[in-house]
Amino acid sequence: RKTHSVEDFGRQFGSRVRWHVVTVKEMRYDPPDVANVVISLDYSFLLPNDEMVRTTGDFKEQWTLLEGVWWRRDIRQPLGAGTQSEPSRQ
Repeated sequence: RKTHSVEDFGRQFGSRVRWHVVTVKEMRYDPPDVANVVISLDYSFLLPNDEMVRTTGDFKEQWTLLEGVWWRRDIRQPLGAGTQSEPSRQ
């Protein structure tokens, strides 16, 4: 919260990435104020040649409860190869 504004959070993904669907696949609470989550992300991104590619991947995230508000910690990690299906070009 202290190091990244909402605008900074959005900019980290750039204008070349678009999220379509995010699904929570798994959630485990360690202490009650930390949630370890696995999400499935359906997203598109632009290649350097401006070709749009759509794919899915599973990612591990960690969320922390601070003063009644959940915040994502900056540790997103792809699981396995990061893809579940063949990329489709759109």
